[in-house]
Amino acid sequence: MIKTIKNSEVDRARISHIFTPIDNRLEHFDFSHVVVNKPWGYEYLMYQNSNVSIWVLYLKPGCLTSMHCHLNKKTVLIVISGEAVCTTLENGFRLKEADGLVLDKKVFHSTQAVSQDGLFLMEIETPSQKTDLLRLSDNYNRESRGYESQDEMSKDISRYEYVFFDKEEFYQIKTLRNVYLCLTKFGNDNNIFQHRIEDNIGLYVILNGELMNKENGDFYRVGDIIDASVLNEKEKFISRGIVEMLLIQKKL
Repeated sequence: MIKTIKNSEVDRARISHIFTPIDNRLEHFDFSHVVVNKPWGYEYLMYQNSNVSIWVLYLKPGCLTSMHCHLNKKTVLIVISGEAVCTTLENGFRLKEADGLVLDKKVFHSTQAVSQDGLFLMEIETPSQKTDLLRLSDNYNRESRGYESQDEMSKDISRYEYVFFDKEEFYQIKTLRNVYLCLTKFGNDNNIFQHRIEDNIGLYVILNGELMNKENGDFYRVGDIIDASVLNEKEKFISRGIVEMLLIQKKL
């Protein structure tokens, strides 16, 4: 299940009553190859280009993120391992592996790990702007703080379950818990459509480029998710040049 949530009047009303000082210290910080320690676990940057960034979050059992929103970026959350309850100001959703939410900018949300082994979550942000953060409430008294400082980051990635993709690492299969991950491409001009895992299973996240479904006119752009079973019918789609994607597939 992938569900889309639009911002509401309730979200916009709460935003108008929150003040967080602007902190530009991390505006040009390179988050690659560091892990950001959080009171609920940790997170790190797995992939980034000029349009999108993909983060992996680990939440300890029972822990939850702040109730927060992003003023300028769309966020997609996909459960990689474990189970989660994701709460907005108006609804709650129980998410299992391969379930996700597409959150419009300005949607307040909080995620809690409800499985015994904790939760691995993929967070896809468009555009790439990590310091775009506004907290409404927080169990760890961070309401008036911006994003974590460099003092809370570690370069010793060997201590964590860590996966990183360089921009050019296409068709290399990597694993995180019980999913395969692979950068792949789609293009009509030379019939490019490659990945090295089982067809028809999993999700694609668009990282660069644009696809159009010829049958219904729908467009898929950076940060959007497509079910692999749909995209495998490649004759239905038109691309503008080569489209780069991340394939997420559960181990069979």
